[in-house]
Amino acid sequence: MVQALALLATSCQLLFRSGFPTYYLATLVAPLILAPVAAGLLGASHGASESPSLSILNQFLFAIAILNAGAAIALSAVRGDQIRQFRDQAVSIRMLRLERSLEFDLQRLVEALASLFGPNRAFCMIGEFSQHSVPRKFEQGTAVQLSEHEMRKLIGLGDELGQSEIVLDNVSQQVFALSANSHKVEDLPELAQGIATSLAREGLGRCIVKWVKIGRAHGVLVCAVATIDSIKVHEARVICEALDELFPLLDSVSEVERHFIADAHDVARRDLHDGVLQTLAAVRMRLLTTARRPDLKDHAVQTEVQKIADILTLEQARLRGLLETSENEDHGINLVTTLDVALRAISMQWEIDARLESEEPAIPIDKESAINIEHLVREAVANAVRHANSTQLTVRLSLHQNALQIAIIDRADKSAGGGAKRGGESMPLKSASLLQRLRLVNGFAYAEGLDKSAILAVTIPMQRIDNA
Repeated sequence: MVQALALLATSCQLLFRSGFPTYYLATLVAPLILAPVAAGLLGASHGASESPSLSILNQFLFAIAILNAGAAIALSAVRGDQIRQFRDQAVSIRMLRLERSLEFDLQRLVEALASLFGPNRAFCMIGEFSQHSVPRKFEQGTAVQLSEHEMRKLIGLGDELGQSEIVLDNVSQQVFALSANSHKVEDLPELAQGIATSLAREGLGRCIVKWVKIGRAHGVLVCAVATIDSIKVHEARVICEALDELFPLLDSVSEVERHFIADAHDVARRDLHDGVLQTLAAVRMRLLTTARRPDLKDHAVQTEVQKIADILTLEQARLRGLLETSENEDHGINLVTTLDVALRAISMQWEIDARLESEEPAIPIDKESAINIEHLVREAVANAVRHANSTQLTVRLSLHQNALQIAIIDRADKSAGGGAKRGGESMPLKSASLLQRLRLVNGFAYAEGLDKSAILAVTIPMQRIDNA
């Protein structure tokens, strides 16, 4: 019996060291209940020779203890392997999406993390929190319906708490602050109660919360757990240690990507300046020289040549703006001014009347997004001219809930009774260039359910820059 109890104690230690779920400890209950019974029977027979029945019972209990210890060791080894496999894969090259340059797939990370626990639910949000951007979300299991304010509050909660990872138990109103070798249990802080309530509403009352950072982007990783005990806290600590190795690696990848893009921009900038801009300048000079010829004076051709020269002048100015370098990479651009200049050039190129209407006098935005939105508007207006035969267009800008709304409106539709959607057909959305620009700005376009004069509407989550 002493040997059996020693085996039970050993199996308990193995279970706790490997971090195996507590419900498997139920396999220890039967031997522990039978042990006092056997001890009583053996005590009653003290001084007498052991009966055959007691000997059989003792052997039976010893066999159960051995089987229990073997099962506990096997099952705890499986669980330990699951945790170690997650830890090893989390920091491996498998998390990188190598078919695309320097990108990583957080969806695979979320799915792998969720699979470790019974609820099989996890999500990750990450974005440039300081610039009012809409965070990207990766989910496994039932979708989490947090408001934009709740998402931002959750992402910023780590800094407010002064923690990088916690185990949150909203049921018992407790927080487990993780450290290398121990954990500290605290009452749920008042500043975290609102977020804890929001997570509980989404079925995440008990969860592991890990705050992360990749480059300028801040984010949070949340994984639901069914129960919280010392074993779950131990597993959470091991998982967070693995994530502490992973995200610095991703941060390094992000830094490499930024340097790579910067170098590529420098090469493209030199080539465009020495090639395209010089060619445009030479063509413009030839056109202006031609327009001054005496035989073209007061001729219609002279006017057309002058218009072409003016178009080239605008394109030169636009290209120079794109090629300008700035010491402050975060310096923003006024989208309203950019689109106004672009629409003036488009009007001259297509011989149409394209105007800009904006509810905001200025919309500060980062340079890359401004370029993508400008090209998106150019493509949309060109499609309207080609497919809807539009000649009088208005591009209307508005901001709603941190999203940019762009509407392409055919002003001729109001007066001519047709124009924008002739024959009941809206402008097609199958342009590869248009769809590519939409993907780059994380936006979407739609042509149905709009006002009669509207051709196309685009919604883009905004990433505003305050120092534009």
